[in-house]
Amino acid sequence: MSEKVFKKALITGATGFVGQALIARMAREDLACREVRRSTKNLSHMENGLTSASHFFVTGIDGTTSWEGAFDGVDVVIHLAALAHQRKVLSWDDYRRCNVEGTLHLAREAERAGVSRFVHVSSIKANDEENPRDGRGRIVPFSESLSAAPQDPYGRSKWEAEMQLQKRQETAKMGIAIIRPPLVYGPRVKANFLALLKLVRRGVPLPLGGVSNQRSLIYVENLVSAILLCAQHPLATGQTFIVADGEPVSTSSLVKMMASSMGKTPRLLNIPENVLSHLARITGQSARWCKLAGSLVVDDRKIRETLEWQPPYSTAAGVAKTCEWFLKSRDS
Repeated sequence: MSEKVFKKALITGATGFVGQALIARMAREDLACREVRRSTKNLSHMENGLTSASHFFVTGIDGTTSWEGAFDGVDVVIHLAALAHQRKVLSWDDYRRCNVEGTLHLAREAERAGVSRFVHVSSIKANDEENPRDGRGRIVPFSESLSAAPQDPYGRSKWEAEMQLQKRQETAKMGIAIIRPPLVYGPRVKANFLALLKLVRRGVPLPLGGVSNQRSLIYVENLVSAILLCAQHPLATGQTFIVADGEPVSTSSLVKMMASSMGKTPRLLNIPENVLSHLARITGQSARWCKLAGSLVVDDRKIRETLEWQPPYSTAAGVAKTCEWFLKSRDS
């Protein structure tokens, strides 16, 4: 395959975790981009919201966002921005306004401006929170063809956006590619992955030695690699791809990788999984326990076979890079 290098990409969610890694990678490869950033200022005083060749400011992303001037010189849009889980309670309308209406409006405006490729980064939550099981109780990995049953407003909004984009692709001149990643980790990671890093570094005993779950993960640089490939590969048009590092890992194996990378001894207690599950249930911590010890496995063969994509980093290498960042950030 002869890759077509795009002229310039417009990137939403540029200041986010994945956005920062993507922009850094593009800078290393001398690929031009324009970052969409959020501003609380009155944009009526800015010409079309465009303040420089490399930045475009918006007050938010929904069905009414003005994108005038954003696509000047742009032939690819990489849409990372989304309303994800917040501390405050949000309604379905909030998620739909940004993740569905905002995405579709951006796609329409991009096509109208002559953009040739639109890459939408969705989420494995568009499938479900937990894998289905077959008749023998075995995990059925999520695939692009498996029926989706998203559980929360975020997952539902991502699924609806995907469906609307796929419908639009039937008549659109602009190529649309959709990527569904599972949990993304790497330098500057937050939430549960960061919390686990802190516990391992402190040497806190973790009751995970008896947990035999399986989780698919993706290192942020692997995700960036897949995004850039989908932005250029002709066979990515009209496709949805699930991506992952490769073979899933158990949470206990992940802890061991972290400990090894940080020069620590993993402190894993072998408490029966059913006992821990019961304790989580009676203490109202079932959701948190599921995130820590539940299974979520994906099948990413489609992107590997269709686009001949291979992740540049193994899970062990990705965890090592993440731990290296984590230790440096704590020492600085």
